[in-house]
Amino acid sequence: MKKVLAAFTAVILLLTCFGTSTVVVANEGINLALIATPSTSYVSPWESIDYINNGIDPINSRDKEGVGGAYGNWNAPEETQWVQYTWDEEVTIDRSDVYWWNDGLGIGYPTAYVLEYWNGTEFVEVPNAKGYGVEGDKYNTTVFDPVTTNKLRMTITRSDIWTGILQWKVFQAKLPEGEIVSINEVNISIPCGKAPELPSRVTAIYENGIEFNIPVVWDEIDPEQYEKPGTFIVEGMVEGTDIKAKANITVFELKVEKIALVEVTTNLYMMPKLPELVTVHYNDDTVVDKSVIWDSIDFENLAKVGTFTIEGVVEGSDVKAVANITVVDPGVDYDVKVTPNMIFLKGNSMFEVGVTVTNMSGQRSPVLVIVALYDGNNRMVNLSYISKEIPLGYTENLSAGFMLPADVTCHKANVFVWDGTSIEESNMMPLSQVYEFGPLTLSDVLLTDGIFADSFDVGADYLLSFDVDRLAASLYANTDKPMPAAVYGGWENGSPTGLSGHSLGHYMSACCNMYRQTGNEEFKNRVDRAVELIAKVQDEDGFVGGFARSGLDYVFNNPNSFTAGGANGAYLNGIWAPWYSLHKIYEGLIDAYTMLGNKQALEVVEGMASYAKAGTDKLNDAQMEKMLLGEHGGINESFARLYEITGKEEYINLAKRFSHKAIMDPLAQGVDNLTGLHANTQIPKIIGAARIYALTGDEYYRKVAENFWKFVVYNRSYANGGNSDNEHFTALDKEPLSSTSTETCNSYNMLKLTELLYSIEQKAEYVDYYENVLYNHILGSQNPTTGQKTYYIDLRMGGNKTYRKDFECCMGTGMENPGRYNRMIYYKDDSALFVNLFINSTVDWKERDIKLTQKTNFPDIASSQIIIDEADNVNATIKIRVPSWTDKMTVSVNGVNITEADENGYISVTRRWNTGDVIDIDIPMNFNLYVSRESNNIVAFKYGPVLLAGELGSSSVPSIVVDSRNPADFITRTSDTKLRFAINDILQPGSRSITLKPFYEFVSERHMVYWNLYTTEEYNNVQKPIDELLDEVTIDYVEPNNAQSETAHNLRTSGNSNSGHFTTVGKGWRDVIGVGYFSYDLKVDPSQDNYLLSVFWGSDVSVEGRTRKFDIVVDGTVIAEDYVLNMNLPGKLMYVYYKLPEELIRGKEKVTVMYRSNSPTTQAGGVFGVRITTKEIQP
Repeated sequence: MKKVLAAFTAVILLLTCFGTSTVVVANEGINLALIATPSTSYVSPWESIDYINNGIDPINSRDKEGVGGAYGNWNAPEETQWVQYTWDEEVTIDRSDVYWWNDGLGIGYPTAYVLEYWNGTEFVEVPNAKGYGVEGDKYNTTVFDPVTTNKLRMTITRSDIWTGILQWKVFQAKLPEGEIVSINEVNISIPCGKAPELPSRVTAIYENGIEFNIPVVWDEIDPEQYEKPGTFIVEGMVEGTDIKAKANITVFELKVEKIALVEVTTNLYMMPKLPELVTVHYNDDTVVDKSVIWDSIDFENLAKVGTFTIEGVVEGSDVKAVANITVVDPGVDYDVKVTPNMIFLKGNSMFEVGVTVTNMSGQRSPVLVIVALYDGNNRMVNLSYISKEIPLGYTENLSAGFMLPADVTCHKANVFVWDGTSIEESNMMPLSQVYEFGPLTLSDVLLTDGIFADSFDVGADYLLSFDVDRLAASLYANTDKPMPAAVYGGWENGSPTGLSGHSLGHYMSACCNMYRQTGNEEFKNRVDRAVELIAKVQDEDGFVGGFARSGLDYVFNNPNSFTAGGANGAYLNGIWAPWYSLHKIYEGLIDAYTMLGNKQALEVVEGMASYAKAGTDKLNDAQMEKMLLGEHGGINESFARLYEITGKEEYINLAKRFSHKAIMDPLAQGVDNLTGLHANTQIPKIIGAARIYALTGDEYYRKVAENFWKFVVYNRSYANGGNSDNEHFTALDKEPLSSTSTETCNSYNMLKLTELLYSIEQKAEYVDYYENVLYNHILGSQNPTTGQKTYYIDLRMGGNKTYRKDFECCMGTGMENPGRYNRMIYYKDDSALFVNLFINSTVDWKERDIKLTQKTNFPDIASSQIIIDEADNVNATIKIRVPSWTDKMTVSVNGVNITEADENGYISVTRRWNTGDVIDIDIPMNFNLYVSRESNNIVAFKYGPVLLAGELGSSSVPSIVVDSRNPADFITRTSDTKLRFAINDILQPGSRSITLKPFYEFVSERHMVYWNLYTTEEYNNVQKPIDELLDEVTIDYVEPNNAQSETAHNLRTSGNSNSGHFTTVGKGWRDVIGVGYFSYDLKVDPSQDNYLLSVFWGSDVSVEGRTRKFDIVVDGTVIAEDYVLNMNLPGKLMYVYYKLPEELIRGKEKVTVMYRSNSPTTQAGGVFGVRITTKEIQP
């Protein structure tokens, strides 16, 4: 995983705010790869592209472990592959250093490579390139004339084996020689009221004709200047010249240019489904979806074939929307219309579920209706079949009656309609999607404005950025069928032994969720296309997979000799978790059927199940358990869902056979056996257990699910609600903080498990946990700009979030997360509507004919309001959750207070509801101290349910020193409208202060989630690390390889200066090879003694014939001449001090410290830290 980059991910930019302007200071010789996004044409599924720009220098070409990982393209089909860097804005570069990887097996050095940059229309080779080395155990440098671009590509040609990269650096070009004679003007047009987005760089023309992009600091803009149409000029300051940059701003009135035409087709006599949103195009080239209210439709237009037009009023526009509605005659195509009717109660124990079926086909149609009934614990208590032949054109009202025991209440029913008269018929075809009466569906609850709605929109756009054909291509890669498109790569590379296919399944489920909530047909079209592609590649016996089927076939045909388990317990007969990837495809197909009514999806998934059953029928129970040693996702859940839909006993039997007894038996007995297990291997199979209980009532599976949930939530979770370190459950008394803490997949699956357990028993503790994970892990796991997803959450003190894009497991679950935000806001059973979460939303409670809206600014403001939008004297109960983190919560209805909560943590309001009724909820929020399992001195802070984190910036990690453990005594809220807080003057060393905000708001900046909290006595007695001791006596310091720190201290370089990160000591370094130097400006204090501290690695030796011999110079005075590093203190850092002469610092505020190499055969450094201190301190 890529190591933590410098604060704000800026390597060449120092960002300092002046009003609304930003200073951008460039530094030549900086490794710009650190802020680039890497990509590739192909990477082996077990390798990653993300390591090549983590800034860690290899020891040699086999040092994969030392740098954390490597890029490798073993088994790539083509002779050439490319690796590419992309920057957010254009950069000017003139040098590349690449360190090749050689594993001594299938990865070796290339025969050649070429560097190409994007010139705006195509990739072309960099000009006058010199170098292109392919040697091992060194950086191969290529220099070229400066180019300005946002993309650099390296195309690599292999030999008879494949190639790999440990590190690839790309360097900022040096500024041109000579004077600047002019600066190109910037021209920008903006609509009224929108602040102009000025570029951070402008093009300067030098006297020798060279053009170069250099930083600019723009003057502050008065907002009144862009409030109305007109023009104005903004000037900017450019470093190194008195010539002002100029931006010409044109402000125009924003107008609607057009509204996209809506085209809808419907059958005779059928009311068309018109979209609630239309696409509006504005004259600033923006495109926005706006709500529309359509004119009423004359029924006479639906009684004849043809096309007619209606108009609609669009929100905020005088331009009308237009819809062309085409009416067609369905002819004699086979069609059965199904209309669900509501459950109703007869007496105390009889329930009836009905459907209306209309036969519009050209023949008599036999139909089979399957009705599944559930009790208040979401457990299936009865199953009924209705068979009927319906003549052409006839409508039949079919119903199933249930007699239930007096102590069982009906709360939900699912209805499925098939052609055929019995479930044994081989040619049965589904005629309808699932009709569910009971818990709220996705389309019943819709997000409105706020943080979740914004994140939902980003997630939706992210989904639409993918090509379905490419996602499905990996399913074709190991067959003889033509591929629909090229595979994406990463984990979706089509390897015969890889995890390919899982992303397609997640993608389908995510698009189903989005379609049910947005009605956007594009999501449905993509799911339909995915189903079509899966069906085309499916073998006759039902097999579909992104891996070679021979691996599973071998398991089934050689039950005594296959292997299972391996690394992370992930492999089955050499295949990486085949049942895991199949489970995702199963779920995507089942969702396509149950949510979108795609009948082909059910045919395909039943074919897949047929293959699974035929194969596993050859395994006895012991062999089945052995097979389950390999990671298999939640495939048992998929078979349980198929049983629910079809009523076929073979599926529930399969679900039970795929339930891993070696894990579940101890859990059923209340034994926590989880330490050291791969976490995300376990959670999905427990979801399957909960689903099996819901369908069968088998208490074994309920105990498994409930005990597992308790063990993970109360004994193995972190402050953000997530779990696992490096993907594994930790020991019970451990809570390690690392860059691989809390895998995001785990939290996705724990929320699914929590939803199922809550449907069995509506306990507020389930929602407390759900809320914690939703806000503090899942919401912040999506990049708010790009939509990319986190794999892990870095919870180290001073860590930062990173996002992945190689189709990892967490990218797949991350696709689904935004579409699941609404799942637990509300819940309904046969008696009440539960309000669980305080999120802006609407809900349609169909059984009670009540519609309501929740409006809130929670969690910034600790209150919420529920408005009854539609109700006509309806008697019903609404239950408001009382969170565990609040006290004195109050609920009022139309101004009348109601405060008593029941034993499960809800305040119930039962009354006759009418349109306009208002429920006001006040939820006081307090500080809560979270204490780590590892130490009482390691803590985190929550405000209400929200995990707070400190904005660390480039500062060193502090400790909180205060004689109180009540956060309210030392954390101050600084805003009434936003969650903003401060800890003032008690961060040591240095009596510093820090700002805190919700952890979900952090993107990639350094943060403090966990803190060291000491009393004064504890702090004085604790064994402090050397850096903390040094902080107490430091006047100023620089962290090499930390972009913000180096830039803030005016880094200057000459010659071949490099920087990186050394994992062994956890520090960055900088050096210069051959003739050259690097320097920093550091503060001094002439009123006291000043020492220059240089930190070196005691094991550094001469490299490639170059002696580490250099001068240390302060303001031109040589403090140390020909200092030599040559195994001075093996295995340890060296802290070398020089007292600065009084005359050297007299009257000064800062000095320039230089490390200088004077010969082509020497080098300076590496230097691992530079400080000015008031005394000498050694470890």
